[in-house]
Amino acid sequence: TLQQEGGRKLRLSSSQVMRLAQGLYERGFITYMRTDNVALSEEALAAVRGAVTSEYGQNFLSPAPKQYQSKSKNAQEALEAIRPTTPLRSPQAVQAELNSQELALYRLIWQRTLASQMADATGVTVSVRLGATAADATDCTFAASGTTITFPGYRAVYVESASDDADGDGTQEALLPPLAQGDRVP
Repeated sequence: TLQQEGGRKLRLSSSQVMRLAQGLYERGFITYMRTDNVALSEEALAAVRGAVTSEYGQNFLSPAPKQYQSKSKNAQEALEAIRPTTPLRSPQAVQAELNSQELALYRLIWQRTLASQMADATGVTVSVRLGATAADATDCTFAASGTTITFPGYRAVYVESASDDADGDGTQEALLPPLAQGDRVP
């Protein structure tokens, strides 16, 4: 996941991500990065939850500690998940000690670590279906849906990237206008 997100968000190759992570590990910024484990130690959980509270406030903290399970049967889980060695050291606190690529990778790890213990995002989803008749008398149906985030939760610190939107799938964010059943739409 570190290599995938490093590629998507930072536009780095897997080898570049791992080289940067190795440097961060050797200098004491992150825990060992050659692990597939997704669980944090009890000590790390407490530190991360403290960092969430101090950075974002109590309402952004999940009600109970979250422990994740690996989905891979052959995962290398001898060590805990990749995380900052001290979650309270924000990217701003270490920026003078790291070059731009190191800082970007550290920020990614820090954000994902904090997000893992934050409250879920909440929102309201609206779906609209419009019916129309084409000039040749063919019935047409158009659909649109969207979600308005009412509480950002973990999204305040980290939003996982999807594959590039440049794939040409035509999805993009836009606000739906106020609509009511029976409205005529231009």
